[in-house]
Amino acid sequence: MEVAAGMPYPITAVCVVGPEGKPCGGGAEAAPGCTGVVNFEQIDADTCKISYEIKGLTPGKHGFHVHEFADFTNGCTSAGPHYNPFKKTHGAPEDEERHVGDLGNIEPGEDGVAKGELVDKLIKLEGEYTVVGRSMMVHADPDDLGTGDNSEPGPPPVNGKASKATGNAGARIACGKILLSGGAYPLKATCTVGPEGKPCHGGAEAAPGCTGIINFEQSDDDTCRIFYRITGLTPGKHGFHIHEKADFSNGCNSAGPHYNPFKKTHGAPEDEERHVGDLGNIEAGEDGVAAGQMTDKLIKLAGEFSVIGRSMMVHADPDDLGTGDNSEPGPPPVNGKASKATGNAGARIACGEIKLA
Repeated sequence: MEVAAGMPYPITAVCVVGPEGKPCGGGAEAAPGCTGVVNFEQIDADTCKISYEIKGLTPGKHGFHVHEFADFTNGCTSAGPHYNPFKKTHGAPEDEERHVGDLGNIEPGEDGVAKGELVDKLIKLEGEYTVVGRSMMVHADPDDLGTGDNSEPGPPPVNGKASKATGNAGARIACGKILLSGGAYPLKATCTVGPEGKPCHGGAEAAPGCTGIINFEQSDDDTCRIFYRITGLTPGKHGFHIHEKADFSNGCNSAGPHYNPFKKTHGAPEDEERHVGDLGNIEAGEDGVAAGQMTDKLIKLAGEFSVIGRSMMVHADPDDLGTGDNSEPGPPPVNGKASKATGNAGARIACGEIKLA
C-alpha cells in the first residue's frame, strides 16, 4: 500500500529513551542509566504498532506519552506538553477525547522491565501530524487517564493537579527523540514556511502572507535534493537555513540556532567546516519569487541526525557564509555581528516545521 506522497508502508521509527534525552551509544554525551527503546511501525494510514522495552523502572504503572518537542536543553523538562495538535483534553488511548500523544501507561514486572506492544489509531509517522521528530516520555507515576484531580488546570506542570492536561503522571524520568528508521528510498519530506511558522491551509491558525514551500527527497544515504519556491521576498539574496527546533511559540525567533550537531562553525554549503543546517542563500527576482533546487550531502531524513521535526528558516538579508564581521561572536542574536554563527543573515522572516511527507 502506498502513502499518497509515494513512500510505501510499513514505515518504521525508533526512539531511545534516557534520563536526559541523551543517546545510549556511549561517549561524552551519553546519559548514564539509559532506560530503553521504543519502536514504531505504521502499517497503514490508520494503524501504528508501538513496541517497547523500558528498564530500571519502579514497580507500578508509569505514564507513557508522545510530547511536543525533542528539546532536551533542560533535560526531559524542556520537551513541552503532550503532543496535542487538535486541542483536545487528556484521556485514555481508547477515548475519542484525547491528545494524539496519550498512550496511557506501561507497567514493569518484578525485574523493573516494562515490555509490550500496543496499537494506536492516531499516531502517524508521515504527513502533517507525524510524531517523527517529537519526543517519547516515560513518567514516574501512573497516568490517571483524565479521570483524576483537575483542581489546578493551568499551564501543565511536571507534577500537579491537572488531570485533563497531564494525567498527573508526575516527573519525567526518561525521554528521547523519535527518529525515522526505515522506509524505502526515496524518503520525502516537506515544509511550508510562513511569517510565524504557521500553516498556509487556512483556518484561524493560518498566517497571513505565507511565503512558500520546500520539498526534500533523499534518494540514498549521501544525497538529499531540496526543491523550493518562496514568494513575497524583496529582490536579492536571503539566508536559507535549517534551525534546531520547530518551536514557534514566539514566532520564528523561538526556533533556536542553526542545526549544528557536530559543533562546527558556520560556512557555505560546499565547505567542510559548516553547520548541517547551512544551505547558503536563495535569490529572489524582481517579482519577489525565489525558486530552484539544490543537492546537499549532510541533510538526512532518517537516523540520528535527521532534520525531520526541525525548522526551515528564510532570513531578511544575505548569508555571508562565515566570511563576514564576527566581532560579536557571543550567543547568536537574530541580527548581529556573528558571521561564524549566523552568517549575519538578519531577521527571520519565514519559518516552518519539516515533516515527513
